[in-house]
Amino acid sequence: MWLLITPLLMWGFLWIAFDKRRQGWHDKLAGTVVIYDEDS
Repeated sequence: MWLLITPLLMWGFLWIAFDKRRQGWHDKLAGTVVIYDEDS
């Protein structure tokens, strides 16, 4: 069973590399984004 679930969970985090806003699925569901502070 874990052989089916693990790749799906990993794909959700790999999605971040291909998303222009760098959002994972968990961020899209929650409606969150990362805001970078240029001063720090």
